Amino acid sequence: MNRLDPQRTSEGNHIISSIYLQSVSESQNDLAIAQVTEVLRDEHRIPLGDEDDFNITSMQNIEETLTETSDTLTILLTITAAIALLVAGLGIMNIMLVSVTERTREIGIRKAVGAKQ
Repeated sequence: MNRLDPQRTSEGNHIISSIYLQSVSESQNDLAIAQVTEVLRDEHRIPLGDEDDFNITSMQNIEETLTETSDTLTILLTITAAIALLVAGLGIMNIMLVSVTERTREIGIRKAVGAKQ
């Protein structure tokens, strides 16, 4: 610990930035979180009613965050694709309109000169 993270508190204790724990089974995750919270509150001497000075993150929270991020990216990608298709459609429509307009003018000139079908 001294080599990896030599930070200390004002009392001289080591600062621990994270602890990784695993519950016995997935069904006991909430119980394990409650027990760890209780132990940490006791160790940090946090009175009842005060906020915790630590964070507990479970794999369920991380999974929810990743799912939300993935859904947001999917929506953004869908909107970007829709805009790209709209712009491409307008470009193709404009090219076709110009082609038809030029061809109509050319056909009108030919008929005026006396061309047949």
